[in-house]
Amino acid sequence: KSEVPVIEEYVGDDEKIRVKDNAVYILQAGSFRNAEDADSLRAQVILLGLDAYIRPGEVKGEFWHRVLVGPLNSAVKLNRAQDKLAEAGIESIPLKLESR
Repeated sequence: KSEVPVIEEYVGDDEKIRVKDNAVYILQAGSFRNAEDADSLRAQVILLGLDAYIRPGEVKGEFWHRVLVGPLNSAVKLNRAQDKLAEAGIESIPLKLESR
């Protein structure tokens, strides 16, 4: 289920244009009921050189702490961050926030 971003497209005889990616992404690296577990994962992600934060919230009457990475302003940056996390054994879920 991977997607490779297209950076350039050919439009004619050897003419190519640069395709813009106007989306903003974040990665969910984990979701925990325990705040300490979320903070531990956040620290691991920061040590990988990625920006990470915790967003607490209530889901179906239960309180959760989501560890999020980003924002990432292109699909290329999203893929690089997801690769870093995977190399460290951290599964992540990409989320598209908005178009700029």
